[in-house]
Amino acid sequence: MTASVRRELQAIDPAMPPPLTVTFVDYMGAAYFAQRTAALLLGVLAVLALALASVGLYSLVAFGVSGRRQEIGVRMALGAASPDILRLILAEGARMAEAGVAVGALLAVAWLPATFPRAPRRARIPCSRCAPSKAERREGCKARRPRARRPKARRAAAAFQPSSLTPV
Repeated sequence: MTASVRRELQAIDPAMPPPLTVTFVDYMGAAYFAQRTAALLLGVLAVLALALASVGLYSLVAFGVSGRRQEIGVRMALGAASPDILRLILAEGARMAEAGVAVGALLAVAWLPATFPRAPRRARIPCSRCAPSKAERREGCKARRPRARRPKARRAAAAFQPSSLTPV
């Protein structure tokens, strides 16, 4: 279809440059380019943070194992199996990871209200129809208050009163 439109436009005015045609999918893709780029950057930074945390945890476990090298040797000499020693080392790493998650969660909860404060409440301003007395300013505008409505059952019953029915 775009080729026929281009031919017709060239037939009308040959000096006119061809129109720039873009599909709807490409147009919407360009509209969300900033959001997609920000999401991609956030994902890359999250993977980098995870890799950095993993390397840090590995270094802490390696440091702990190197410090307990003699203890591990004594345990193996007394007959401890390799899975038992591996479980001992992994349990120590898991405790460190749990402590890090707990501290991180507490800091995140403490940081969240400071980052996203609540919106201030709107003050009630009386309209020009209300008298500017202090009591009415405290209560708000009487003209804008919604009327009390009857319950639905009573409205439906009021619509079908026997007096409104006519005999056939």
